[in-house]
Order: sequence, then C-alpha cells, then structure tokens
Amino acid sequence: MLHLIAALAEYERELIVKRVNTVIAAAHQSASRFRGLRADQRHGEVKS
Repeated sequence: MLHLIAALAEYERELIVKRVNTVIAAAHQSASRFRGLRADQRHGEVKS
C-alpha cells in the first residue's frame, strides 16, 4: 500500500514540475518583446 501512495505522489510531483516549467517558459517568451528597450521606452515615454 505504501508503494502505491509513493508512486502517486511521485506522479503528482512530475505533473507539478511540468506545469511550473510550462508557465516559466511562457513568461520568458512573453517578456522577450521588452528586451533591448530602455525603461522609458517600455512605458511609452518619448525623449527628444
């Protein structure tokens, strides 16, 4: 019985890790559009 509980816990942990890594990857991709811009450019401010 203990082996079954341990197997389920390990499977659930793998699912959580996979989900977290997917969210992290999505955050990195969406943040890529701001790379190379100065802070004032990110917020729409224009300096002349």
